[in-house]
Amino acid sequence: MSYRALPLSVAVSVVVACGGSVEFSPPVDEPQFESLGELALDAPAARSIDFDGRYVLLSQGEGGLTVVDAEDPRTPTVAARYRPFQQRDGLVAFDRILDAVWLDSGHFVSVVDPACAGFCVLPPPDQELRVQAWAGSGDPRVVATLAAETTVAVAADAGWLFTSMPSDRTAGAMGALRVFDLRLPSSPREAARADLSTAGRLVVDSGTTLFNAFSDASGSASGFDRLDVTRPAQPLPLATSGTAAVAGSFGDAALAGQFLYQLDGGGRLFRIDVSSPRGPFQPVGLLGGAPITAFAVAADRLLLSRAGAPVQVYRLDRDRPPLLLDQLPDRGEALHIALHGDLVLLASDQPARLSLFRLLH
Repeated sequence: MSYRALPLSVAVSVVVACGGSVEFSPPVDEPQFESLGELALDAPAARSIDFDGRYVLLSQGEGGLTVVDAEDPRTPTVAARYRPFQQRDGLVAFDRILDAVWLDSGHFVSVVDPACAGFCVLPPPDQELRVQAWAGSGDPRVVATLAAETTVAVAADAGWLFTSMPSDRTAGAMGALRVFDLRLPSSPREAARADLSTAGRLVVDSGTTLFNAFSDASGSASGFDRLDVTRPAQPLPLATSGTAAVAGSFGDAALAGQFLYQLDGGGRLFRIDVSSPRGPFQPVGLLGGAPITAFAVAADRLLLSRAGAPVQVYRLDRDRPPLLLDQLPDRGEALHIALHGDLVLLASDQPARLSLFRLLH
């Protein structure tokens, strides 16, 4: 099944809140996307979804972790499940999978909050980073475990793992970056630490640059740190932009070309030209209206969701406002959106499911 651009008779540019605008397109004869397969899930995706081009990692809290095979996007299938638990005195409690990221084609790392079954004492068990091997069949196997402390976000690149966490310092930086060498997954080692303004979402640009994007719940305090990770064991701070958030990290971030796209805690989306390593950096508000809850960007396409509305598809142009092309069929509230080439993945709730689409232009 295919769909066409919204049937408006003329191109209209509308100014919206937060300094942005959106341009609505005239009719386009060519279909904009193709609806592919769908897979029912036993629990919604708790955090981000990670897609390596074939396999999808879904972290689902106490529901565990699911690996989905999307080699044929018309018929996605569950390839593996991982739902660890603790048992004591006849009681069973399931660990919470907070996040997961692909390390390479045969390994991934999960952020786990271990459960406490039976008689429990405070403080609760520390979070763990579990390095897991999976060869495309069978159950994922834990090959190494690291202390996660309090992990806010994870990112991986070329065998290196980056995590952000709150700082234990009483003054100065409120966040910390940890770098792990996992080029030998069964023999991991912590290679470095560096200060962050606040623990935020991590984005790595092809082994050269790392962005730590942070925001408070309202978006009134937000920004990012930029670090040179050409030598991952020696992260070099380059620049900080914005105002550090005092508590928590909200929103999300993605990198496409020379632009960093940042969704703040208030649901506003900004585009920042990061072509100059040290700035200056000027956030430009892209879209106003109802708060944005999730987004994904690649090349000249932007997909975003708002509470209670279908996912919208935009064309991006650096010199013009985003151009609204179409909207995907309603699949419930989209918790997470992923783009890989022309393939779109939506992880949604009520009911929990994974939906796949293909962009045609």
